[in-house]
Amino acid sequence: MEQTSSQLADLPLLTDWMSELPRYLQSVPLNCLAIPGSHNSFSSYLDKDGDLGPDVSRLIRDLAKVFGPTVKDIVQRWSTTQTLSITKQLQSGIRYFDFRIAKKPKCDDVFLLHGLYGHKVETELAAIRSFLKDHPREVVLIDCNHFYCMTEFDHKQCLSMFLEVLGDIMCPVLDMDSVNLETMWQESAAGTCLLPL
Repeated sequence: MEQTSSQLADLPLLTDWMSELPRYLQSVPLNCLAIPGSHNSFSSYLDKDGDLGPDVSRLIRDLAKVFGPTVKDIVQRWSTTQTLSITKQLQSGIRYFDFRIAKKPKCDDVFLLHGLYGHKVETELAAIRSFLKDHPREVVLIDCNHFYCMTEFDHKQCLSMFLEVLGDIMCPVLDMDSVNLETMWQESAAGTCLLPL
């Protein structure tokens, strides 16, 4: 993986590719554009010294009881699907992010998760916000498609945190069959973010 990471580091930055698209593509619906994305987008950092996540199987949990940290090392290798941070992915042109979210036991914060816990969701949202403030004509899509160990109250708190961090740059609900870059740029002067929650 290190070789891949260093190869990616040598690629040119694609920080503003959306705003540099030809005018005729700016009016094409977003769901008709090929938008680069990443799977388990946040997994460049997973805490192997912490607890196993609620998404791992009972078998893995049982193996961890017997073999200890060795199992977490293996889970980390299996679960790491990205070598670049969210910021580096944004600079490399990634605009679709796959977020898996979980609440840790005895903790008020929500974390990103893939076998092991990653960074706090709020930390990664702040990185996305910072990027969008510097690149206001880029559009980021965040797909929150898995939630673990969250009550209805926790889910509402998570949504409130999204609104607190990204509120003024979040796109209002629009018809996804017709929304395009031009529409998104008109809706927000400071970058935009779609959240299919």
